[in-house]
Amino acid sequence: MQNKFIVLEGLDGAGKTSICQVFKTKNDFLIIKSPPPPFNGIKQKILENVSANSRFLFFLASNIEISNIVKSKLHDYNIISDRYIFSTLAYHMTLENINLKQLNDILPLISKFFIMPNITFYLTLNREEQIKRCKNKDDDLLQKKLVLNDDFQKTLRKNYQSVYDLFPTKLITIDTSHLKLHEVIEKILTHL
Repeated sequence: MQNKFIVLEGLDGAGKTSICQVFKTKNDFLIIKSPPPPFNGIKQKILENVSANSRFLFFLASNIEISNIVKSKLHDYNIISDRYIFSTLAYHMTLENINLKQLNDILPLISKFFIMPNITFYLTLNREEQIKRCKNKDDDLLQKKLVLNDDFQKTLRKNYQSVYDLFPTKLITIDTSHLKLHEVIEKILTHL
């Protein structure tokens, strides 16, 4: 069986990190968290100190690094990325008011740098459950503020769908609102 590049995307609190922890215990899986090293070490400074365009380019560059890791390791492992280009585009569309026309203008220029996943799981959950799960999460102040902003979350959900329509990836949506972790894992495994 050929190894697969799998991406977990979606809303804060939907379970991406918990799912990655489960797969991390399996020998044939490599887990990548976005942004990967060394980008993760300067992420907070980038978020707090640079312009919107610079932030966008930083996250695009970190996604290119994920692609490079996937290209070099896929022959040895199934690879799961906790976020990827889809989150970068959806979040920046929402935060910086980038529109689809602007994305369509830049996608031909950047898409050659990205390996597309075999399958993308978009994890979602209802607002009430999202707030409950994220209440005690150890996130930075900006992330906590964004999770609590109803308008931002509504627009982000819409923008995720717009982004998925731009890419040729197999997309599976899983609503984790009322599922236990093992149930979400079972749903993922049925699609692999």
